[in-house]
Formats: sequence, structure tokens, C-alpha cells
Amino acid sequence: MTPVLFLLAFPPLLLLCAPVSIATWQYDPSPNPKSVVTAGKARFTVLTDRIVRMEWGGPVDAATWGIVNRNLPTPVFQHSVDRGMLTITTKSLKVLSTRVFLQGTCCVIVYNC
Repeated sequence: MTPVLFLLAFPPLLLLCAPVSIATWQYDPSPNPKSVVTAGKARFTVLTDRIVRMEWGGPVDAATWGIVNRNLPTPVFQHSVDRGMLTITTKSLKVLSTRVFLQGTCCVIVYNC
């Protein structure tokens, strides 16, 4: 099964790229373990207070175009599970994921706090 990857950012971001020598630029595509929340087949990585990376079906620790380095300082966030609903809250957004997503069907709600 191919893993499914989602990247959420609020507000929408404009990414500016500058020429960088890949030989001198060090990056680590593996997430900071303190920023990871796993539940069932889902893995959520809180990258910043406005960006949450969501994966389903198996972790993918390869670099992506949007976020090359995921080993970032852990932002302040809380997470909990109540009656099958996973909630991840930062100062800027809240991610609600139902048991349906955690078991295999996408059902995620994101909104600004």
C-alpha cells in the first residue's frame, strides 16, 4: 500500500527559493521525535504552529519539495484522544481526526483557533 501524505499550512504560504549549493547545505528529512503523534496507521508531525504533516499507511522520512528539513525545534502543542477523536492543538490551528481516518479512511478537520 502506498502511503498517503498531506501537508497543512495556515495561512497559505508563499515559498521563496534561493539558489543553494546542495553540497554545503545540510538537512535531515527525519522528523523530530518530540514533534510526532502517532495513532493507528496515521502519523502527524507538528512542524510549526501553522504546519502539520499528516501521513497514513506508513511513515515516509524522505525529503519533499515543501519541507526538506523536518528535524526542527518542537513547537508548543497538545494532543489528546477522546472517544476515538484525536485532537492536536497549536496556538494557530486545531487538527481533529476521527477514528475513521486513523483506521484507513480520510476524515480530518482543520481550523484556525
